[in-house]
Amino acid sequence: MHSIVTLFELSTGNLREVYAGWISEMLQAYPWQWWVSLTSMKPMPLDVIRGRFFWWLKILRKAGRQRIELVWFIERQRRGALHVHAVVYGVPTDDKTFWQGMVNTWEQYSNRDGERFGDAHIKRFNPAFAGKLSWYLAKERCKDLEKLEGNGYLSEMMDYSRGVKRFLQIQEKLRADSLGD
Repeated sequence: MHSIVTLFELSTGNLREVYAGWISEMLQAYPWQWWVSLTSMKPMPLDVIRGRFFWWLKILRKAGRQRIELVWFIERQRRGALHVHAVVYGVPTDDKTFWQGMVNTWEQYSNRDGERFGDAHIKRFNPAFAGKLSWYLAKERCKDLEKLEGNGYLSEMMDYSRGVKRFLQIQEKLRADSLGD
């Protein structure tokens, strides 16, 4: 079985540059409002972290009462635990109580009273750091290439909303049209 690196004979550095460019383009899709980091106290399998993130996102969407756009990544911490990073657009609130509720929803997700699931950090997204963020997320995406989990698909560790997908498709069409001239 070949890894992505050996199959395409790319260095991790080259692949990181490709990912950083791609992520940078995604970060141009919306005026992102929030930076979200969600971690678990204990290392858990990819399907568990994804499932809990999607559960948390469903609650965020219902509470926000409008379409939410996002780009999310799952990365592995040094201690082996997976955690989620996301940029979010479309949550119409600056209410600290709302966001504290979303933090508590993640941190207290458990079947047992008093048992803490993990940590959640939500803060205003600063667009001045978009370039650094692209590079950081690309680095995180590349460091686990030899540790593919689940079915091994990239989409299991990152994805984006339909609005971001449309933005990327339009950008690609514009590039193709300009090359055709």
